[in-house]
Amino acid sequence: MGRTEIAEELTLHVGQPTSKRMLDDWTAESKKRARLPACYVEALCEITNDDRLQRHLLSERLRELLRLGESAEKVILRNKARRSKR
Repeated sequence: MGRTEIAEELTLHVGQPTSKRMLDDWTAESKKRARLPACYVEALCEITNDDRLQRHLLSERLRELLRLGESAEKVILRNKARRSKR
């Protein structure tokens, strides 16, 4: 998916007009004053199917809790799969 399509999807998700140029400005190192608004983060991660930005914004404590939850989920799913084989 290209930036134009991402901008169109962001407009739909966030309800604010968003252009490819805005995305370019937000990601350009030379544009120090242009920053991605926080209200776009969740939608951007959903649209791109990549949650690294959301994870990066979490505190270390919350990242650790998320890792623990994901580990617990794996154990639960593995146990469920074993039970269903019986």
